[in-house]
Amino acid sequence: MNKLNIVSVLALAFAAALVAGCGPKLPYKVVPLEGTITCDGEPVRNCSFFFMPDEGRSSAGASDQDGHFIMAYTSDVAGVQVGKGHFYFIAGSGLAQSGEDGVSVSALATKYPRGNDKLVYTIEKEDKNFELKLSLND
Repeated sequence: MNKLNIVSVLALAFAAALVAGCGPKLPYKVVPLEGTITCDGEPVRNCSFFFMPDEGRSSAGASDQDGHFIMAYTSDVAGVQVGKGHFYFIAGSGLAQSGEDGVSVSALATKYPRGNDKLVYTIEKEDKNFELKLSLND
């Protein structure tokens, strides 16, 4: 992952903290999460997205040219909070390519908004090969 994407992930983690609100620090367990994000079998390039646990605060991720991502819980802690939650997209939050070379973040945000029940996962342990498979065709 290049330096620009890492800076993007850290900036998104900070923005996610602001969206989620600042409150008392709770003793949530956070585990590293990285992998690939695809849509209809193709890598989702240069895209920002989030994981929101059922309780707690969200983490931010950003994919590179190959669809590889690393989630960030805070600017200095990589990962996501352990437990059940969902991945989501916000229109305008990402730089995903559109047209022939990729999928638009707007299309992903429409299908997979915050609070969706389509991208629900339970994260229990560290995973460096997580596969987030999306589809705009169903």
